[in-house]
Amino acid sequence: MPKVYLTESQKENDLIKQNLTLLQGGLTCAQMGKIIGVSKSTYLNRLKSPTQLTIQEVNKLCKYFHIPVTSFLTERLTWQ
Repeated sequence: MPKVYLTESQKENDLIKQNLTLLQGGLTCAQMGKIIGVSKSTYLNRLKSPTQLTIQEVNKLCKYFHIPVTSFLTERLTWQ
């Protein structure tokens, strides 16, 4: 089988998607949408395609969960 290499943008999308899923935990998509100021369907679109997240949405999300923006965008988050 040939090896598949992800591009940098694919790796970033995957990282943000995993971080969003971790932060969502037991919250509904509607609740997550409310946190970032969008509808449930818009949040689902953001989850499918994290590059559509705006700076304001990322800031709201990070303030709500008390995490640094740089950590959300560049590190795989874990619950401790």
